[in-house]
Amino acid sequence: MQQSRRCSACSPTSELRNTAAWEAGQAELGPIEELAYQIQALTATLRAALPPDQFTLVWKLRDTVERLALAEEVLHERHLLDSLIRHLPRCAAAIHTTRQHLRGADVITEEPG
Repeated sequence: MQQSRRCSACSPTSELRNTAAWEAGQAELGPIEELAYQIQALTATLRAALPPDQFTLVWKLRDTVERLALAEEVLHERHLLDSLIRHLPRCAAAIHTTRQHLRGADVITEEPG
């Protein structure tokens, strides 16, 4: 029987041991939580003010803008990793493996170049 191997850097216990990174991450969450609160407030206002068909249209626009931002972030990450590969060609295989691990093997399918 084959057991799945877990990455020690991604394990929940590894994250608990790294309290400095956790505290830094907490500081970054403040602005994100504020934006989420603003989105909830605006959504409630729009839902109350608009007829259902117009609210649905606004919601579709919001969803499309969010998917665009996610796609841009993925592209930006890919460019950063490709740049690392160009600057550190001897590490290309390790960078590619790490990219697959962090993003998921089904998301990134190209070979390191």
